[in-house]
Amino acid sequence: MKRVRLLLRRNRKGAAIVEFALVVPLLLILLWGIVDIGRAFYTLNNLASAVREGARSAAVMATDPTIAANKTLIKSTVTTAFTPIGPALKPESVFVTLANRQVTVQASYPFAPLVLVGWTFPVRRSAIFRWEQAP
Repeated sequence: MKRVRLLLRRNRKGAAIVEFALVVPLLLILLWGIVDIGRAFYTLNNLASAVREGARSAAVMATDPTIAANKTLIKSTVTTAFTPIGPALKPESVFVTLANRQVTVQASYPFAPLVLVGWTFPVRRSAIFRWEQAP
């Protein structure tokens, strides 16, 4: 009887290591998921702030914000203000429109989570400001 107890006790030590090896990957995925959610909220907030900066600079322009030179300036303002944890925002992803004395600046950014490798989710934000120099 003592021999069986000794064998079972020795096997329990190995069982703890196996259980730990099975649980740790799940805990790490959960931890990286929490980090990814934080990165996603940071990206959303940062993109909204950058688009707002671009719309603010477009609203106070003396000439039409949809002129090519002004669009380039607005796009560079947005791309400079946006500081993601990942690749930079491309100027082609920023759009500037003017309608009814209101300037609209929109941007789209492909967010790539760390947990779901290979997947990207488009993040879009826009800001509308009244053009101050409108006739």
